[in-house]
Amino acid sequence: MNATTNTGGGPALPRGARRRMRTRTALLDAAEGLMAAKPHDAVRIDDIAEAADVSVGSVYVHFGSKDGIAVAVAERVAERATGYLTAAFDASTSPLEQVAAAGTAYMQFLLDNPVFVRYLATEPADGAAGAVEQVVSTRIEALRAAFQSRIEDAVHCGEAGPVDARLLAHFLFGAWNGVAALTLRRDAAALDRADAQACLQQARHIVVTGLAATTRTATDEGSP
Repeated sequence: MNATTNTGGGPALPRGARRRMRTRTALLDAAEGLMAAKPHDAVRIDDIAEAADVSVGSVYVHFGSKDGIAVAVAERVAERATGYLTAAFDASTSPLEQVAAAGTAYMQFLLDNPVFVRYLATEPADGAAGAVEQVVSTRIEALRAAFQSRIEDAVHCGEAGPVDARLLAHFLFGAWNGVAALTLRRDAAALDRADAQACLQQARHIVVTGLAATTRTATDEGSP
């Protein structure tokens, strides 16, 4: 038979479709690992196929070209980024707590997904690099805007003092991206994962206590 029943009692995909999905996933995993380790131009289709233990032709069947698989990897990783921050924006917590949790979640995402960090460090270009840049920049802007709205909520409810939420969100995302990029370096400026996480913890403390302190300052200044 070409189809089976899944554990939930419903019809499963035909065997051929399941095999194609496994091949596609193996190719994406292989490409992501290689593209996290070196620039796009240095990754060959042969390398991807070998790492996935499939034929070179499978890359073309599933993605059309190396550019196609590069964009598919970017889209998959961008979806992960949304998942990390969506979990941090827990409606049962206060806006300032969500700001703190989102900072931790985003930095953890960057450390867990070095290919995304490499994308951020790549200059926009034509072809695949340009298409990947579009995927990454669009997702980053959406996440930054959501983060900005939490800062605004914290200000409006009195948890944080009067700050420019847009500029603060840009600054923090830029800082997190920069720290994560240092983990890709191989010189004296490099940070290992543990140091990057320590930077995050210090930054989180400074940001949260700083925002709360501006509230106290504003209250004190308004007192008779």
